[in-house]
Amino acid sequence: MATDVNRLCQALSGVDYPADKATLVRAAVRVGADADTVRALEAIPPASYDRETDVLRVVPLESTQAEADRAVQCKLHQARADRLATR
Repeated sequence: MATDVNRLCQALSGVDYPADKATLVRAAVRVGADADTVRALEAIPPASYDRETDVLRVVPLESTQAEADRAVQCKLHQARADRLATR
């Protein structure tokens, strides 16, 4: 029931934040996310998430990356989300 950062970000690419768990799951299904990614989103706490990085923190991710690499990737995704929010 794990996914990776790239699949998760693709599944959430069209989400407007803040978004609740049900919205995140629906968005992933709508874009055709794989079953592991959808299940991983279904496993997160029922809360409102302010940005993609908040979701990345709670979704069970495959450990294919070193922790430092994952932290850098989260920062890059946060910067992307911040740019989108200012448009």
